[in-house]
Amino acid sequence: YQRRVREANATFSWTKTCVAGQNRVGFSIVTEEDAAVVIDGVTNGEWAASAPVNTVGPHDDSTRFYIGVNEGSQTYAAPKVAVTQPFLTVTLRGEASTSNIVEFDDYDDYDDGEFQMLEVIYKCLTFGQAQVTVSYDISPFNPIKFAWKKDCGGGMQVGFDVATREGAQAVPDVVKNAETQEKWHPETHIAVVPKTEKSTMFYVRMTGVDEISQFGKPIVTVKPPLFKVRLGGDLGEGGVVSASVKTLEVIYNCRKKGTAEVTMSIVLPKYEMVEFSWEKECGARVITAPRTYTANQLLIMFCISSIAVLCTIVMVYSRFRRRRAEKERARLASLRAQEEEAETY
Repeated sequence: YQRRVREANATFSWTKTCVAGQNRVGFSIVTEEDAAVVIDGVTNGEWAASAPVNTVGPHDDSTRFYIGVNEGSQTYAAPKVAVTQPFLTVTLRGEASTSNIVEFDDYDDYDDGEFQMLEVIYKCLTFGQAQVTVSYDISPFNPIKFAWKKDCGGGMQVGFDVATREGAQAVPDVVKNAETQEKWHPETHIAVVPKTEKSTMFYVRMTGVDEISQFGKPIVTVKPPLFKVRLGGDLGEGGVVSASVKTLEVIYNCRKKGTAEVTMSIVLPKYEMVEFSWEKECGARVITAPRTYTANQLLIMFCISSIAVLCTIVMVYSRFRRRRAEKERARLASLRAQEEEAETY
């Protein structure tokens, strides 16, 4: 018995849509903080290559971006990076630093998609600010281009404030945005600390920025050297400054009467140094000298002391004898009374 097998052709079809010159809907790039850089193939205005708004501070050594799609898949070429200044070099790392394909994954927990990382690592050769631009070719769709600024330091520390009054809302009357105010400027200062005040408290904070600032122990100079100062408070030995207000106390120890110029210098790494000055008044220091005596005075004092001691001894001894005699008389009187009573019977 032979089984006959019939041959048949299976036919199936689909439609492929080819596009060009359009934005890639569903293609997105976000930062590590989940801020949108590119949505549906269109660059967010803050990251536009023509006029970027975002700035990476001097304390950040790298920035991470994440690329993903919310449907299908997308191939892309290795990214190209351009830097506007020669003092800044960047290196690209991560899955998205080479030609790759990103696919949508129904089972991925991160925003219903698989994201690939691009890490931009900075190397500042000197102070300054440069623009970094990254572009992706995602043919046949329109290319992606986004940019930001990298601050390598060297200018003023924006947001660095110093005030003489406590509180987050206090006016930064000493230093504002790292710029010393006229009243406290080393060349034009008119601020005066009266002689009645033994210390001065400053309040330091970062205002209007997310960045923190860090510095070592402040340098204080006094001329003429009428006194030495000690530093106290939260920042007496230096430290980290953020949006939370921290204290810096200058404690005086006047040695002479007069007025001295006090200058405080705060060295901010990668930024210009902050300096401010004021006058400190010192009153006359009252010094009580120990009293001295001559040899004759000491001899007289010794004699008087000796006589006083002898008199005290004599007085105590006399009181002792008197009490002893009184006790003896009382005892004899008691014996006589007993004898008289015995003779009567």
